[in-house]
Amino acid sequence: MLFFLLPLVAHADYILPPLPAVLDAVTSIADVTVTQIDDDGHAHIVLNGLLRGTAPPAELTGVSLSCTGGPPSLFGVKDDTRYIVLLDGSSLYEETSFFEVRGDQCFAWESGHHARSWQPCAGVIAELVPD
Repeated sequence: MLFFLLPLVAHADYILPPLPAVLDAVTSIADVTVTQIDDDGHAHIVLNGLLRGTAPPAELTGVSLSCTGGPPSLFGVKDDTRYIVLLDGSSLYEETSFFEVRGDQCFAWESGHHARSWQPCAGVIAELVPD
């Protein structure tokens, strides 16, 4: 019996637009707390503050821009956790469009890099909601 080991390669079937285009496309940017992840993986949220757009629904059900699709919990959204989220209706805009908040720090993408780090939320919010 022959076994072929193929390398596991992740690739996207979409290209994430530049940040200004993303900001034009989202329906809301909000500070939320996930209070529960239900059996379907949907995130039930409480709105802490609306940063831009329309108030999100109380339940986030999916991800709009995704290679695989699925509920928010599939991409790492956890219950009892606070986030800054970029939404398209009742869905995360994209698989990585949520930033965990702890105190005044956000776990966000570093400008120009492909890595996340803890950064002051004030700077992250200023980038997401420019004057």
